[in-house]
Amino acid sequence: MTDGSSWRPEAVPATTIEECARLIAARLERCALELGASDLASPATWQQVADRLGVRYHTWYSPGGDRGECAWHPLFGCAIAINEAYPPREQAAAYVHELAHAAVFEWIPPQLTGAADVYRYDDDPGCVRHQVARRVEELVFPSP
Repeated sequence: MTDGSSWRPEAVPATTIEECARLIAARLERCALELGASDLASPATWQQVADRLGVRYHTWYSPGGDRGECAWHPLFGCAIAINEAYPPREQAAAYVHELAHAAVFEWIPPQLTGAADVYRYDDDPGCVRHQVARRVEELVFPSP
C-alpha cells in the first residue's frame, strides 16, 4: 500500500468460528460413536478416532509441559502429540483439541467468507485455529 500500512485479511466472524467448531465437534463425536466408544473421556477412544481419520499420533511424558501439539505437513498431513503426564480426561480433551486443529488444516478451506483467513494469526493464542479448537473441546467436554 502506498500509505505504508500493511494489508491485513478480514477478521473471521464469531459466527463462522462457532459454525466450524460445531461441525468439527459433531464429526468427531459421530466418529467416536461409530467406533463404538463408550467413554468419550478415554484417551483410547480418541486414538481410535485419530486412526479412523488418518491422523498420526504419538505420546510423550513431560510433567508441566503442554497437553498436546499438532503439526501439519503438505505431503504427510497432520500428526498430533499428546502429553501422558496429564490425567486421562485431560489427555482425551487434548486429543479432541488437537484433532480439531487437524480438522481445520484438512477440512476447512483457508479462505472463509471472502478474504477471512482461518489460518490467520493475530496474536497467539488468539489465532482462529486455536479459537475453533478450544470451542470444539468445550462442545465435546462441556464444563459441569
